[in-house]
Amino acid sequence: TDAPKKYMITDKVGVQMKYPTFETVTLMSTQEFIEDPDSEFKATALGIDYVFDDNGIYKSDDLKMEDLLNFIYSLPPDQYKKIEGFFDKLPTVRKEIDKKCGKCGHEHHFVLEGLNDFFL
Repeated sequence: TDAPKKYMITDKVGVQMKYPTFETVTLMSTQEFIEDPDSEFKATALGIDYVFDDNGIYKSDDLKMEDLLNFIYSLPPDQYKKIEGFFDKLPTVRKEIDKKCGKCGHEHHFVLEGLNDFFL
């Protein structure tokens, strides 16, 4: 099933998530991003479409990464886990392949999963 995209932090504050774009997945696959100690939080920030409360809607495109990270850091752990769970429920691309080695004749089983295995 599709991951829910709306998460309420409090009665009045919530987050609307968005599916990652190919560009976002490509960025998160770079060595620099992977080695960044804040990469998990930055990945979460990149998945935020907007934050909303009683006063308005705050689009992530209009905010600095630093502001999004400060918002994420301020979340109680249980609320952060809910938002982080969005990524665990995203649809994935998966293909299993059985291939016989031309040299040794051994049957190999490969699993390609996620955009990185298919395109990067």
